[in-house]
Amino acid sequence: MVKDLNYFPLDVESNIYGMTKLEFDDKTNKILVATLDCRIYCINYNRFKPQTKEVEFTYIPNGAKIISIGTLKRGPNDFVIGITHSLSPTPPKSASNRELIAGDSYNNRQTTYYFNIYASESVSPSFDLDYVAQGCQTLRLRYVPYHLYSTELLSFSSTNSATMEVVRKPIWLLSGGDNNLHAYLEDRPYQSFNEAQLDECFPELCDKQKSIALWIDVANIVKDSSISTGRASVERLIALGFEDGSVKLYHSKLNEATNRFDLIRASSFDSYATIIPCVRLFRINSTNHDSILRRRLGQSGINCDINQDGRFEELNLLIVSSTNSSLIFKDVLNNGLTDKRELPGSQRLDCVTTATIDDTNIDGCNELLLSTHGKELITYQYDRSSGEYVLDDISVLNYPIFAMTILDLTGDGVKDLIVLLASGILIMQTSSVDLMELCRKRVKAVLSALT
Repeated sequence: MVKDLNYFPLDVESNIYGMTKLEFDDKTNKILVATLDCRIYCINYNRFKPQTKEVEFTYIPNGAKIISIGTLKRGPNDFVIGITHSLSPTPPKSASNRELIAGDSYNNRQTTYYFNIYASESVSPSFDLDYVAQGCQTLRLRYVPYHLYSTELLSFSSTNSATMEVVRKPIWLLSGGDNNLHAYLEDRPYQSFNEAQLDECFPELCDKQKSIALWIDVANIVKDSSISTGRASVERLIALGFEDGSVKLYHSKLNEATNRFDLIRASSFDSYATIIPCVRLFRINSTNHDSILRRRLGQSGINCDINQDGRFEELNLLIVSSTNSSLIFKDVLNNGLTDKRELPGSQRLDCVTTATIDDTNIDGCNELLLSTHGKELITYQYDRSSGEYVLDDISVLNYPIFAMTILDLTGDGVKDLIVLLASGILIMQTSSVDLMELCRKRVKAVLSALT
């Protein structure tokens, strides 16, 4: 069971795109939260003591409103921070009511939208957030920005080599009010980001959608080199949740000859008419590392995290509807959107806003966490006997929930649940008593397995 650890109040609320995380290789993780009035706060722990400070990001003018914030990891201590914002025209102080009603140049001005990208020009042994916040590239957008998502663009190092290595480039995906997806790739020699051609990096997303994509999730699947060819196989899944209630799933494979992704299958779900605020690709098991010890522990009913034949697990898709039942589509890599399961009790939830997935109780299986505007935090746990997710817990918080993420923020080795509320940020963690009891059982099982 997770319990409240710390709370950080906010004077102005945020939105579902208002929180992002910085995950460092040394586990000194941080959270960035942006409020609608353009204040950005960094939250972290120093020797288990909570710290919060406001970070001054340049080139965000007074009167602007932040829409979304995201981070893109270029290296161990090298992050790029992206912020989208809008700027509405304000009437001049000297304008009279008669001039405003008559329709002067102010009334003819429109809201403008921008994508600010903050990055360090050189790689440093340590990450200086205040320094990065001063270096900005501003892109004016021709559309209203929504979800800002970072992923990796995979390619082969050479199409002629007998053994081709997989090259990874960080890339932004940004959904727009023009019903299109937009990609932004860094030009390292010129130290700038530019909009990339979708047909070159995401050809499956070239066609204009029928609605606005409110959420994006991407899974890159790299399979080990085969004995016959010595080459790795690269596939990609892209899930999109739309404002009109539809969901799309694209399955593509990287072509060795052209070094481009070819579409294998496009699946869609169109049974809902209300918005899909979140979609998540996930595996049931939280780890995929095989070992004799893990198999012995699995036989003891503890942390059995791979299939019995040793294969890695299938990918599933969680789709969250604001007013309808939330669904799981199983093994979407092979089945597309055909094998559907309904999360029990989800049809009664009041306006679901987001979802996150992680192993919160450290049992080897990922839990599904849903949150609502009605202040509820719902946890679904995987039942090994039935092979389905069941309702485990419902907590009622004090304020509506906008966003959630899970990472070890406190630095004690245990993952924390960070909840962005309408009033502030709530840090929650598994009970220390429950952790001690779990450790005792695990140590006993390990000693038993080794003897």
